[in-house]
Amino acid sequence: MRWFKFLMTVVVLAIIIAFIKQNMGHFQSQANLGMNLGILEPLEWANKIYEVYLISGGLGFLIGLGIMFKPYFRQRRLAKEAWKKVQELEKHQVSLRKDRHDRKDRKHKKDEPDRKQQEPSAPDSEAKGKSDAEEKPQEASPAADSSAS
Repeated sequence: MRWFKFLMTVVVLAIIIAFIKQNMGHFQSQANLGMNLGILEPLEWANKIYEVYLISGGLGFLIGLGIMFKPYFRQRRLAKEAWKKVQELEKHQVSLRKDRHDRKDRKHKKDEPDRKQQEPSAPDSEAKGKSDAEEKPQEASPAADSSAS
């Protein structure tokens, strides 16, 4: 298969070279081109035919490349826009998470002052606890008295 491709390439190049050699007289002739738009003076241009062919072939090649890469550049533009949209959504999601986290912190901070307000009553409960402890031995002592008799 590799030899077949090489052979076909050589044959096509030989046909192109034969075409150019046979038409060399035509390619060397002058082409007088002119344009008269009626607004300005007529424009005259004289070049050899092969120069005109090369210019038109080069322009056609560049236009073809532009048409060929148009979908590629469109896809790149759409991908860039989609990437920007994803980045914006991620920033928005991060800000929402931060807001939710801040709300939780505010909620916990609201709960903390209530706990602090309960803390001053804690020494009172300790005092009550001591009084309960003092009462328990008193309660225990009558039971101990009854068991002793």
